[in-house]
Amino acid sequence: MSKLYVDNIASKTGGTDAIAIDSNGVVTTPTRHCFWWSYSTGTGAAGLTGVIDWNVTLQQSGGHTAGTDFTCPVAGLYQFNFNAFGGAASSGGNVGGTTDPHLEVSTDGGSSYTTYAIGYTYAVSSDHPRSNICFATVLPANAKVRIRVAGGHVFAANDQNRQISFTGYLVG
Repeated sequence: MSKLYVDNIASKTGGTDAIAIDSNGVVTTPTRHCFWWSYSTGTGAAGLTGVIDWNVTLQQSGGHTAGTDFTCPVAGLYQFNFNAFGGAASSGGNVGGTTDPHLEVSTDGGSSYTTYAIGYTYAVSSDHPRSNICFATVLPANAKVRIRVAGGHVFAANDQNRQISFTGYLVG
């Protein structure tokens, strides 16, 4: 079996890299950061619009509790998923029209956001169509990622039903 040699790999300690080689030549990776957030109305239904302030942490590693933004702890490839029912009125009831959720990213500490993906849906009369975003992208450390419903509303209920969720994880 032949050996594979790679030139110019620098070893360092600390930092925000997705992979590192320590002073003993051991390859290390950080915690596989992930989160699964939902929104709970407590009781009843509601229609959410604007930036979603997630209030239920269903699962996480690396200390990523629910809030408006996920902050990338290290540079790397990330996968994000958003799932909700669109076509909701502000009260959560069925309504025709569009729902326009955006996955937005800020690389300047949250001063400005850029839309990376859209989960546009159109509902006729009394539908609640599924609105989804599945998106993978390479991001720098400290990038902030959020969901903003730019038009219409998404349906939310109590957290037992998990009608709306936002997940993400570091691929590597």
